[in-house]
Amino acid sequence: MDNYTDYAVAQLSTLLRQFSMQGSIIQGTITAVNKDDNTCTVSVEDAEGGSLEWEGVPLRVLSVESNYMIYPKPGTDCSVCFYGGNTRSPAVLDFQDAESIKITGQTNIDILSDQITLNNGDLGGIIKINTLTDRLNALVDAFNNHTHNVTGVQPGTGSVVAPAPTGKAAEFVAADYEDTKITH
Repeated sequence: MDNYTDYAVAQLSTLLRQFSMQGSIIQGTITAVNKDDNTCTVSVEDAEGGSLEWEGVPLRVLSVESNYMIYPKPGTDCSVCFYGGNTRSPAVLDFQDAESIKITGQTNIDILSDQITLNNGDLGGIIKINTLTDRLNALVDAFNNHTHNVTGVQPGTGSVVAPAPTGKAAEFVAADYEDTKITH
């Protein structure tokens, strides 16, 4: 351990005694989240009005390995526990506000406040089926109801080149029927 770590541990021990929590749980604020290793940085105010900060605090109390993870919003309040009261082994016990949820398995799901992504979202958005059905039905109606106005030719008297329809079906635009809040 370096001098700073020893100092921080000594300050935490003092802080824990001051909270009269028997060295097991304290309140703090999550200041940063590392989604790559499922850890965070926690800041706790000390008795003198300063703060102590722990980096690499696990976001799970029981196990880091799991098929889901709830990530807190930076700035949210949290409860930090210490395994066996050991101030060198902190872990987040609970936090106030979630920023996102990640579920992994055969299908990976990332849930943010305004976005859901399945398997990295490489295939684009989920289809708005009612909008797509309406657009396809409009195309079918345009096709089924189109006519060609040809003058001066009796049916069965020869071939005729009919002019193109005066109205054309609109091209499809993915944004009309793609819900980009859910990608897969």
